[in-house]
Amino acid sequence: MTTEHIEAFNSKIIEEAPDKIETCIGDVDVRFVLRDSFFDQDSLLEYDVELPNEEHVLQIQYWYSVNNPNHHRIEVRTPNLRAYQITCFHCNTVGLLEPERIVEIEQIVKVSGQSSRDGLDVRQTNERIKEEACLFLDQEGLLVEPNNRAARWRIGTYDSQTRAWLYGQTTAGFIKNFLKVALIMAYCRGNRGINLYPNAEDPSQSVDDEDTLTSISAEAFKEKREKWEVTGLKGEEFVVEIERRRLIEVGRVDLADAVRHVSLFDCGAGYDILSYELDGRSRFIECKTSAGSSMKFEITSNEWNKAKKYREQYYLYRITNIDQEDHRDIVIIQDPFGKFEDGELTLTPSAFTLSII
Repeated sequence: MTTEHIEAFNSKIIEEAPDKIETCIGDVDVRFVLRDSFFDQDSLLEYDVELPNEEHVLQIQYWYSVNNPNHHRIEVRTPNLRAYQITCFHCNTVGLLEPERIVEIEQIVKVSGQSSRDGLDVRQTNERIKEEACLFLDQEGLLVEPNNRAARWRIGTYDSQTRAWLYGQTTAGFIKNFLKVALIMAYCRGNRGINLYPNAEDPSQSVDDEDTLTSISAEAFKEKREKWEVTGLKGEEFVVEIERRRLIEVGRVDLADAVRHVSLFDCGAGYDILSYELDGRSRFIECKTSAGSSMKFEITSNEWNKAKKYREQYYLYRITNIDQEDHRDIVIIQDPFGKFEDGELTLTPSAFTLSII
């Protein structure tokens, strides 16, 4: 048995690891900074983790058993805790050892070895921790629940033959997802010294330039706002149809049936539609719709924060000419926050928040 494909995978993440990753878990800002020097020479990567009220170090390591040729795993650890493995995925189970052509990087959400607490026995404690972890993972778009199979976190899909990520993902996205899973699992277990919420309770429409007005009566503004809302709803319904058709055409009827028009029941989500990648990971879609053809539009701070949080799983769908069914255009922007950082998009402030001190 050869470990060639595992070694190629490890080399890829080392060579393409970003120096810095900014994201969120819930409403908590998280920053990962690649360390220049490692605590452990066996680490593939080590990142300083900056949370609002504390700092930690997370290590990504490759481990194998000399007594079991099938037992290879890639795990996240902390260097300063006795029980320091937080989470891992097994190379043989995901198909990276043999290898399979398409490798789903995932792991069953499971908790064991915890002490009883809050009047619960060990089994009940483990189940409660697992349920809480699943809620967090689902919130971050990292939970998949295949038919008749246990809930799993999934952090990417990899082609072992071409040694490339699929569905628009990157190595930076994989590392971000892996470290987020580790923080969530460590926090939910409660014995890894990581507290995401030390001082608070846990968290368990667009316009073209030509429509921008500086003076307008209340009646006219109400009429204009209603028009924008109708236009926005048309665009969202159009995208729901597109997404369901996209998934049906590739045989994922199960995912097509699960597409949700989120803005109809949650106006504060920061995205309008919840769809899916072909591997079951969530695709968060914010629709920006107009009757004209301008490529300029507004984005709220909430939407922008969600773009920063979800990165490659967050999409802007710009729909123009919505009232002309035969001439509708759509531009899809994946990871707008990343494209802004790379200089491919510009962002201009159009409103400010003033605080009285």
